[in-house]
Amino acid sequence: MERTQQFGRAEKLKSRKTIQRLFQEGKSVAAFPLRLVFIKLDEPQRFPVQFGVSVGKKRFKRAPDRNRLKRQIRESYRRQKHVVWSKLCEDEAYAWMVIYVGSEKVPYAKIRRSMRKLMDRFLRETTSPPNGTGS
Repeated sequence: MERTQQFGRAEKLKSRKTIQRLFQEGKSVAAFPLRLVFIKLDEPQRFPVQFGVSVGKKRFKRAPDRNRLKRQIRESYRRQKHVVWSKLCEDEAYAWMVIYVGSEKVPYAKIRRSMRKLMDRFLRETTSPPNGTGS
């Protein structure tokens, strides 16, 4: 199996310092019911993106509901991450936290479409021309 089709331990965002920095300094893009908060990491990583998921306990009281949504979001990322990986430079690395902001469960197809929109918006935000004249 190719490296891009897996979602291993080294790809997961676990560092408390990085997560804290992510919410203090990070930029965000949204595609309902998902919101992506991201920062560029200072040092190159083994993978271009370190990925984390959050589903709020306030909106989904039952753990099985939260866990199912997190699993669906991770799967959606895993199956589409090649889109982002192919566009990033080798020495670039980002930390991502995808937050489920909806208050109701949605079908997997909706999560998949929203993840794709997030990825496109992320790429537009990070790979835009530096002179300010976007396409």
